[in-house]
Amino acid sequence: MEEVINKIMEFIKKNTEDFTYMDQQLIYDDLAGKLSDMSVDALKNEYLNNNLMETENE
Repeated sequence: MEEVINKIMEFIKKNTEDFTYMDQQLIYDDLAGKLSDMSVDALKNEYLNNNLMETENE
């Protein structure tokens, strides 16, 4: 998992290095919000899948 995170971070840094520091900050803030949304969706999907599996097993 750490390897995936490091690759993503390298990609982000490489693709934002030509922006001003202020623009980089805006990009990182927007990205943080989107990653937070993805995290919530992942937890929601895990919860829904677990409940679906429990329902199927009954």
